Amino acid sequence: MKLLRIVDLKHDKPFFSIIFPIYNREIYLQETLQSILSQSFGDFELIAIDDGSTDQSLAILQSLQDQRIKVFTQSNLGVSEARNTGIKHAKGEYLCFADSDDILHPNYLQDFYTLIQKTQASLIKNNSIIKFHSSPKFRPHYQLKHIHIVSLNTKNIKIGGTIWSYCIKTSLVKDIHLLFLPQRIMEDEIFIFMLLPFVDHLVLFRGSPYLYRQHSNSIVSTHPVAFDRINNFHDLILWYQHHKFLDSFPIPFYILYDISLKNPNYLTYISRSKEMLQTLNLSPSLLSQDPLIPHLLKEEAKAFQEYHAKSRGKIKFYLRKFLCRFF
Repeated sequence: MKLLRIVDLKHDKPFFSIIFPIYNREIYLQETLQSILSQSFGDFELIAIDDGSTDQSLAILQSLQDQRIKVFTQSNLGVSEARNTGIKHAKGEYLCFADSDDILHPNYLQDFYTLIQKTQASLIKNNSIIKFHSSPKFRPHYQLKHIHIVSLNTKNIKIGGTIWSYCIKTSLVKDIHLLFLPQRIMEDEIFIFMLLPFVDHLVLFRGSPYLYRQHSNSIVSTHPVAFDRINNFHDLILWYQHHKFLDSFPIPFYILYDISLKNPNYLTYISRSKEMLQTLNLSPSLLSQDPLIPHLLKEEAKAFQEYHAKSRGKIKFYLRKFLCRFF
């Protein structure tokens, strides 16, 4: 893969490296870039990776004259490889991520910086997200609140994997040679889970939001069922085995049944999860971390669906069953 550096950054050691993959986002790109380049905390490098765009995205990047910007080009290899390129070239103390159709609140980086100075954490998650379609609405200022230092266990392991909500110490990622799994959907979720066992604790907070654009061309919209998550889970277990974390870190088994009960692909997803899980030969003690997993292995997909429904709330389950008699 040949990389082309278009703009050099003169600042050798910025505080943040913002990893910014781009593929055919000319419609939104200028608005997104403006939100990044106008951050109130300006000590960052923006590592923009054009992943083989066929529109004017690269031309828009080339037109910018900002010393904080590095631009790399590559053939269309996917968002994982684009982010991996960014990580390899990052010089900042901490990594942040942004997608090329979203918007950062002006104080988004400032809030991360403030909490890093207070906690010295190597992994921080901002739980403030505003979803929008065309014109985002947000306040000029948000207070830092709901700051929690969390040690993960089997009850709170479902923390969400949207990579742009995290700020990660760069040395932590590079020391363990962690990269995004290529050619996968929801690759950011599994990246976070591969990272978590190396972190003593996670800092969660709410503050200046990340503005997430919802549109019909997004990856989430075009892949309503992310079957790749099952393969991702398989690779996660191998990663935990290699680093000897299986017996010391909670396993996110919920991935194997994290699909809407009403999804038309529900039974297929559950069947594939069961088949994959059987190949791993995990011990009964590990499987018992999640009360639904023994049922997933024992029951057929249709029967498991009932256990799954009960786990969502017994009152709702039996009420729904009662109402089905009349409608």
